[in-house]
Amino acid sequence: MYSPKYPFYQLYSWWALVLFILYLCGIIKFSILPTYIGIIIGVFAFLYIKFKINKNKKYNINLVILLISIHIFPLLFIPHTFTFKDLIYNLLIFIVYLFTLEIQNINIVNVYRKIIYEQDSNVSMHDYYKDLGVIP
Repeated sequence: MYSPKYPFYQLYSWWALVLFILYLCGIIKFSILPTYIGIIIGVFAFLYIKFKINKNKKYNINLVILLISIHIFPLLFIPHTFTFKDLIYNLLIFIVYLFTLEIQNINIVNVYRKIIYEQDSNVSMHDYYKDLGVIP
């Protein structure tokens, strides 16, 4: 049985995707813009660190473009304003995310450090999603 290096539910981007779907379906009414602002900052910081650490390795540029695109895409569908109350809701969801990691006896630094150091730089899109456990 395949065991992913880092299950998808440990990545906050997947939590944000669920929030985005719930927002589009009208199930949640608060703005998810704060989450996506944080994610975009996180993606660029993650890529910067990964490229800086692995300077001499080749990268799958298609995967890099895909990762940036899927994190920016929801911004086309959500209003670009939010209230303090929206910010609090988003922070509470992020705290729940951190708590679920704590229950698994890991933390956010460990999750993303594992991706930065253990994932091949030239990983294919298929292998990337396989490592996440999203596809068999």
